[in-house]
Amino acid sequence: MQEIFGTTDLSIIYKKGTSAESVALHDVNFKAYPEEFVVVYGPSGCGKSTLIYALTGIERNIDTGEVWVNGKNVASMKPQDLLVLHRFDVGMIFQSYNLISTLDVLQNVTLPLLAAGVPPRERKKKAQVLLERFRISHLVKRYPSQLSGGQQQRVAIARALITDPDIIVADEPTGNLDSESTEIVLNQLLELNVRDKKTILLVTHDPSFITYADRVLYMKDGQIVKIEEKKGSRILTSATDVTTAVKPATSLEFGSSPFDNEPSDELTFEQLSKVSCINDFAKAVAREPEPILERRLNHILIEVAVLKLAKRDALFVLQKPRPQGGMGYASEYAMDILTKMDGLFELRDWLTRQPASKRLSPLSRLYIERWLFGIRYGTLSTKQEEVFEGCLTRYLSQQIDGAEFSRLLSESIEHGGVGLVGVNTNKFVERLIPVMQLIPKQRTHG
Repeated sequence: MQEIFGTTDLSIIYKKGTSAESVALHDVNFKAYPEEFVVVYGPSGCGKSTLIYALTGIERNIDTGEVWVNGKNVASMKPQDLLVLHRFDVGMIFQSYNLISTLDVLQNVTLPLLAAGVPPRERKKKAQVLLERFRISHLVKRYPSQLSGGQQQRVAIARALITDPDIIVADEPTGNLDSESTEIVLNQLLELNVRDKKTILLVTHDPSFITYADRVLYMKDGQIVKIEEKKGSRILTSATDVTTAVKPATSLEFGSSPFDNEPSDELTFEQLSKVSCINDFAKAVAREPEPILERRLNHILIEVAVLKLAKRDALFVLQKPRPQGGMGYASEYAMDILTKMDGLFELRDWLTRQPASKRLSPLSRLYIERWLFGIRYGTLSTKQEEVFEGCLTRYLSQQIDGAEFSRLLSESIEHGGVGLVGVNTNKFVERLIPVMQLIPKQRTHG
């Protein structure tokens, strides 16, 4: 498959050769393919935004290397070529919305078509379709100052789509939004990827977004330090093909297995250990009263965790009506379940590597803080995270028992504890048991 955009040995250096020299990007190499959901993840100042601005031709100060979109070198584009790129190939969504305050919603959305010379009636018709899709058609006469942050961002998304570009670039699109609006915007981006076959390039420092990516670029200090490709992300050619990958309800009722096409004696320990935990996990997060639905959910989660069904395709099935073989979940709830499961298995991987392990991954910390502790992600300080990891390691190596582990979670930092306030630490220790079931036995009893 032909790459849709990427970079080769890209470096951007500001004020080169002076005492104020600053390396924004250094030898950045990556490729992305049509219909992928690509996430650029890293802390503030790591070069994420610089990278996407170079890709879209906004950043022109390229020191060395190449940047290309649809086979064209962006760095060598003339101004008129960049206009074509921005009007028809790439749609941009910014954290600050960048709406024009003196134009109403309809005028903001249709502005790219106005610049392209599209007649008024056609502009309005195309805009109306998008405004209705994003449930803001009743706001057409309002100005940006009369909209909430979430509404402004939906207007910005509609504007980015008005020329029907193949690529949507989103720079921290939820950075100024509350949690509810964040979920709405993420749902819309996922829908654009799945239903409309748009290639998404999303910049974020929120680890929960990683779950839905086909490809993740981890950045630090102007470099891509890791590229994670989600295995099996191209399994299905479209969301409508999901039913051929996940068995319908009628077959599940008669006890079919997601491993019907997999020789049971070839399953690895890791696959079997994941399967053994999914049943308890599904019960904990979904609490389905009907055995048929419980088996169906288990089946879908096994497809994701073990057989590498793409997340976006799993989302389609989880949201699909129950009579049609799905779970009938709301999109936010479906995403919540998949994010929890990803965090669960990343935490399991960290636990398996003990005692010689690196720090917990962002997704593992998200899982621990948000779903095991029940607190807002980012609440724990770096010191608290370090103490927690030390206590957890001692608990796993049986240097301390569950009661002492629970006490240390509540104990203040000054007295050697984690300093959790308002958290049921005993319940946390109980919730950790299903995670520990995923660890090879020689690791938990050594």
